Amino acid sequence: MHKFNPFLVQNYVIRDLIDEIQINNLSSTFKKQAIILIYSMIILKEMHVVLFKYLEFNRK
Repeated sequence: MHKFNPFLVQNYVIRDLIDEIQINNLSSTFKKQAIILIYSMIILKEMHVVLFKYLEFNRK
């Protein structure tokens, strides 16, 4: 059984959002909103990585 990896899921979601922006001819307002969402998700993902490393370090 595979262990659930939230970082991998976040990577797929971010990649799909970027593909969606590039493929579809979206309005500029929607593109701006999507880019803000993508950057927010990337920042959140990095925060998760730091938090998990901190928790792993403290557990030892």
